[in-house]
Amino acid sequence: VRATYTTAVPWRTVSVDAPVAAAGWLVVLASPLAGLSFERWPGFWTLLPVLGAAAVVGSQPLLRISRVTQHPLVQRVGDWSYSIYLWHWPVWVFLQQWSSYRGHVITPTDKLTAAVLSICLAYVSYRWVEQPIRLKRVLKSPRTLWCGYGAALVALTLFTAAAVKMHGFPSRVPDYQQRVEAGRRINTPRDECFRNNVSQKRDPQQFCTFGTAPSIQMPKAILWGDSIANQYLEPLTTAAAQAGIQGLIATQSGCRALLVKTAGAHGIPEPCELFNQEVLAFIEKKDGPQIVLLGRNWGGKEAADEAFLLVDRLLAAGKTVVLILPLLKPGYDVPDAWLRAQFKARGPVDTLTIKATPSVMYQDTQDAIAQAAAALPKGARFLTVDLAPHICEQGLCYLVKDGVANFRDTLHISSPTASKYNDLFIEALRSAVNFSLDKQPRQTKVSK
Repeated sequence: VRATYTTAVPWRTVSVDAPVAAAGWLVVLASPLAGLSFERWPGFWTLLPVLGAAAVVGSQPLLRISRVTQHPLVQRVGDWSYSIYLWHWPVWVFLQQWSSYRGHVITPTDKLTAAVLSICLAYVSYRWVEQPIRLKRVLKSPRTLWCGYGAALVALTLFTAAAVKMHGFPSRVPDYQQRVEAGRRINTPRDECFRNNVSQKRDPQQFCTFGTAPSIQMPKAILWGDSIANQYLEPLTTAAAQAGIQGLIATQSGCRALLVKTAGAHGIPEPCELFNQEVLAFIEKKDGPQIVLLGRNWGGKEAADEAFLLVDRLLAAGKTVVLILPLLKPGYDVPDAWLRAQFKARGPVDTLTIKATPSVMYQDTQDAIAQAAAALPKGARFLTVDLAPHICEQGLCYLVKDGVANFRDTLHISSPTASKYNDLFIEALRSAVNFSLDKQPRQTKVSK
């Protein structure tokens, strides 16, 4: 129940909840101008415009404001509002992609144009699609209505199935752009053996195998780590076959190999923690694998400290440890950057490089690894594999070379790049076998 008071001037008729309405209008109008962070959308800040709109709708507004909202143009925009909501997404996404690929900075004029275009498209769909169907000017009977819905659903289903089957109709773009998308679609090697973030995989074995059949004379190896470790399975498979050993796959999405319950392990999800416990217990068994290959997503200096807690534990257990060093960190999606470069060039771009800065090269982490390795006991069975020299030279690193991308996203290398490391991993595994069999001096770095 709303109580009002009236003065001699009718336009001053005010309700007790007018301040709520005014506050709601203020929040609604201020939200798009305040520069709120919507990086985690929907989130806390999303509530502000929603609550502001609820305050306006649920309150009796001031008479003056009421006259504004009752204006025919404002009423029409309200009628079209849902269509505006639907249309503004494709318009805005297209504007962002077009601007990104061409290096254009979106201006306030561009934003205003996108808003006006969204309103115009909303009017068209409201006038000639939404209203005719809602008021039964077309599809007048329930039967024709359901037949129309059914036909639209079938057409959409067929179109979607064809798009998925043909990977988005690649023939619509030039061949040089198709190479980018083909590289992006490469999945992680041995996907059936790669555990998801809740530690599930399709293969029923505890650990899948790679390389040759097991041999009593030759040591076994195990690859332990996350998707960064898993991306080296193809060259490791070739190397294991050449070295005559069998390898096991212990990789899980987003789960770096580490000692659980350590200072560096805070925030590790429970499935990852349990997986790491399982792998470590398996390795430390009397007949466990003698060679442990460690790969991971590297961060700063603390990542090296965290990794060497595990290295120390494995060396103390008499294992030979092969640590795959950080590659490089482009800092952005490489296929997307390649596409943008080709749009700007209006043709194929076969080479894309990035400066080999300390940040790109994980220099802090590399220095911390070198320091920790130097502190290991003399004769420790420890090797490092340095991959960066194969794609970096003279201060530049190749993200794309000879028309082939070295990365398939922001961090993971492509299959053609992985194959470049066959000889490197062959040498590393042969050295690891000799370490395990005590046939040569220990601790070495395998590089270019």
